[in-house]
Amino acid sequence: MCIRFFVAGKPNVTRDLGESENARDPENIDLPDGAHGFQFFETPGLFEDPAHDPDARRSMYKSQRYLFGDVLNLDDVIDKLPDEPGLARRMRFNGWAHILRTPQGGFIPLETGDVVLDADKNVKFREEQGVTAHPDGTMNRILRKRKFRKLGGPS
Repeated sequence: MCIRFFVAGKPNVTRDLGESENARDPENIDLPDGAHGFQFFETPGLFEDPAHDPDARRSMYKSQRYLFGDVLNLDDVIDKLPDEPGLARRMRFNGWAHILRTPQGGFIPLETGDVVLDADKNVKFREEQGVTAHPDGTMNRILRKRKFRKLGGPS
């Protein structure tokens, strides 16, 4: 079993946890500096065999994401972050029910199953809705096509 840490401005840090019974307990996880979350995953042979199957990443098991920060819904963004009008528009357009404001000040859309922890690693919020609108990216393709036409591309 492995763990991936989400650290702002750096590539994801991955660490092998071994097979202990307590390996998946969030309270036993030591976070690297600047980490705003983590996720458990398993890929058989990923760390033992350097010539592992490149398709193994597709078949790996991933847990929900465990994140740290403040949960905001659309009304919170409009009321508390008047200097971020683009964020409210992206929430509406992409159908994000909630976003997370990380301790470093960044924003992450919450997906169904995400768990937000407090500083003591107790569950503060569990996302039940997640991204709801346009999960297949249909609207994004339509907008890209319109933009392309405006720039003089084929109609």
